[in-house]
Amino acid sequence: MKNTIKIANRFICSSDILYIESDGSYANVYYRFGWLTISTLMAYSISHYERQLPNMVRIHRSYLVNPNHIRRWEGEKLSTCVLEMANGEDVPVSKHRLVGVKLHSASLADVLNACRAYGKKQ
Repeated sequence: MKNTIKIANRFICSSDILYIESDGSYANVYYRFGWLTISTLMAYSISHYERQLPNMVRIHRSYLVNPNHIRRWEGEKLSTCVLEMANGEDVPVSKHRLVGVKLHSASLADVLNACRAYGKKQ
C-alpha cells in the first residue's frame, strides 16, 4: 500500500501520523487511531521513515512532522522555536534549519519551507 506503514500488525495511513521522534537507531511513531494518539517504538531509524514518507518534514535531526497535524508554531528566537502538534505536544525546530527566516513576521509555511530547503542542501 502506498503511503502506509505497518505498525503492530496494522497498516497506518501516513495522513494519520502526527510525528516521528528519533530514539537512537529506533524511532517512536506517534499516530492517530480513532480519537487516541498512540506511540509505538519501531526498529527503524528516522532516516528510514524520511525516505518512506515524503509528506513528512524533517524539522530537527530527531523529528519528522506531518504538516497537516500542526496546530501552531511559536518562537521569538531561533533557539526556542517549537511546533505545537494536534495532540498538544511541543516539538522543537532546529535553529540550523531556520537560518534566514525572520521569525517575527514568518508564517508556518515559511518555517516548513526553510526546513525543507535545509534538507535538500544536505
